Amino acid sequence: MEHGNEQNELPADDFRADLYGAYALLLSGENWCMRIARRYFLLARGDLRERLGQWVAREVDPGIARKTVHPVLENRRLRFRLARTVLQRLNDWVFMRLLPLRWKLLGLMGIEHFKVMMAEMALEDPRYLESTDRSMGGLLQRHFVEVVEHRGVVHDVAIFVGFGYVARVLTGWIAMFAYTASLSLLTGWLSFQQGRMFWPPTYVQAFRFLFIDEKFLIHLVRYGLGYLRPGFHPVARPTSAPIAISPA
Repeated sequence: MEHGNEQNELPADDFRADLYGAYALLLSGENWCMRIARRYFLLARGDLRERLGQWVAREVDPGIARKTVHPVLENRRLRFRLARTVLQRLNDWVFMRLLPLRWKLLGLMGIEHFKVMMAEMALEDPRYLESTDRSMGGLLQRHFVEVVEHRGVVHDVAIFVGFGYVARVLTGWIAMFAYTASLSLLTGWLSFQQGRMFWPPTYVQAFRFLFIDEKFLIHLVRYGLGYLRPGFHPVARPTSAPIAISPA
């Protein structure tokens, strides 16, 4: 990957830079994910508990993500803290207060499935991270490697707890597309601040990203449809991501 020498240098593909900047911002506010995972670590047993513990230990810490992502966006003179805080508090309210613990797990499972889809595409095709800042790209690459390595853990915990097919599919779809909506809003906000919201090349880049080059939206729909299969499991899905994974 080639990057500029300075963090605040605008990348060649502005849409991808804004998309992954928005994703990294969401990652930096996900304290609630680890809280839920630690709660279920106390309930799990045997191999599942060991795998869940490994996932918690290797997951990118939101505090580290903030220290990496915030300076990059600040150097580009972007106002992002209010938007990130609003989304973080909304997530905290929904996942830590509103939903019962069992349903929190299903929400987390749906979001992890979305991240698996993102991670597999990013690791299979280096173009996904070419437009990011060097430090942010390194953070996302480490995060995506972890996501793919432990892509079946939360799904297995949901099965262990006793959730059936309908609950997993319904909640998983809602969580995946809610996360997509949050990512889209943050991407649009970053783009708007830089005067690119109504700039025609931005829409050309977005269209190519979604439907032609990376086919992001097509991958998302295919993943969601595959999720409808009664025997679906993330580890059983074929992937060419360069990560060695052993099914549970």
